[in-house]
Amino acid sequence: MRTALTPAQMGAVDRFMMDRMKIPGLILMENAAHGVFEAIREEMQPCSVQVFCGTGNNGGDGFAVARILIANGYDVQVIVLGDTKKLPADAATNFSFFEENEEYCRVIQSETDFEELAQAEVYVDALFGTGLTRDVDGIYAAAIEHINAQDSLVVSVDIPSGIHAESGAVMGVAV
Repeated sequence: MRTALTPAQMGAVDRFMMDRMKIPGLILMENAAHGVFEAIREEMQPCSVQVFCGTGNNGGDGFAVARILIANGYDVQVIVLGDTKKLPADAATNFSFFEENEEYCRVIQSETDFEELAQAEVYVDALFGTGLTRDVDGIYAAAIEHINAQDSLVVSVDIPSGIHAESGAVMGVAV
């Protein structure tokens, strides 16, 4: 059985771990990434994976997942939506690998860019985490629709993007 927490409870756990237990946020991000990697590894041997990352901490988790997958023999392409210059510090640290290894990374600029992507056997959804409070639209909605159109395994980090973590409501479109 897995325990689910509200966004406020999860935030409190994160703050407790960082403030009281002195575990850096980057380590928490790495632990989350290993959990996602293990979930993928249980289902699929090394194969093609596309990791869709937003520019928040959920995206930072996705960058870490992608790095771990690469280290374990998976054929990974990171798809980044948004301005990477706005990444929070820990997410930026995880993104720095992809700045130095551009062959693994593609920044999506337009909704039509999704048409150029090859199909993958696994999709990792690291677009939005538990803090989503508005409807998903534009390029982010197009990314979710692209993921949903695939006949492949989809693994979401924390919660499927587009779902309001408190109410469970679909915020326009959801994975």
